[in-house]
Amino acid sequence: MHLLSGNKPTRHRLHPDGLQLLPRPPVPAGEAARLAALQQYQILDSPPAQAFGQIAQEAARTGNVPVAIITLVDRHRQWFLAATGLPEMNIDVNETPREIAFCAYTILGDGPLVVEDATQDDRFRHNPLVTGPVGLRFYAGVPLRTREGHALGALCLLDNKPHPLDPGAALALPLLAQQVMAQLELRITQHGLHQAHQALRLIADHYSHRVRLPLASLLGILELLDPNTLTAENRALYEMLRETARDMDATIHQVVHTANRTVKSNKQLPMNND
Repeated sequence: MHLLSGNKPTRHRLHPDGLQLLPRPPVPAGEAARLAALQQYQILDSPPAQAFGQIAQEAARTGNVPVAIITLVDRHRQWFLAATGLPEMNIDVNETPREIAFCAYTILGDGPLVVEDATQDDRFRHNPLVTGPVGLRFYAGVPLRTREGHALGALCLLDNKPHPLDPGAALALPLLAQQVMAQLELRITQHGLHQAHQALRLIADHYSHRVRLPLASLLGILELLDPNTLTAENRALYEMLRETARDMDATIHQVVHTANRTVKSNKQLPMNND
């Protein structure tokens, strides 16, 4: 099976009359919040990731269809996060205008959207994906929803032959969509960990150069002093200052050591971008 390549996105070139015949997909309630949620994942136009490609392959196999796509619906476009089988249906793009996206309808509901024959559906019969060389007939998609309920896009099955949705695929698609969201959430977690470890690195550098070095100089000066030359009162102050400086140095050493060790261990974690 073919996995989507990382080439620069291109768009379908549509005849204006074709678009005029299309009913414009409704905008979901809370569209601004949905788009904001999509941007938080920082994944639009990212390089292909194997984990998403494998989910698309499994979806196509389970649905017994030539094409499966994981889409993200942006403000004006539908972008393919991953896909399989595109050449089999003459699809050579990795995004389409939102106006012709079947998934723009899928994100309106909570359950699957199944179109057994697009030529018999008033929403899609004049769609260039149906009337053009793609020859799309069958579509089944389930929304990709965040924990807050925002539909980012869809996991969908495509075929150029009309038919009902396989019962097994009807059960598997929502589960595979959950896997997509789990991978997206993992990506956010890894990004957050990366930022946290960057902050730890800055803390380690700050304490090493801005705090610990001057403190080491202070301890060196204290070690040069002979407490026996001090009065009893000054000797007590000297001991208190020296012990405080030593405790601070030990604490800072532990902070720097922990930060450096954590940063080092983070470099060994597998990232979700292969």
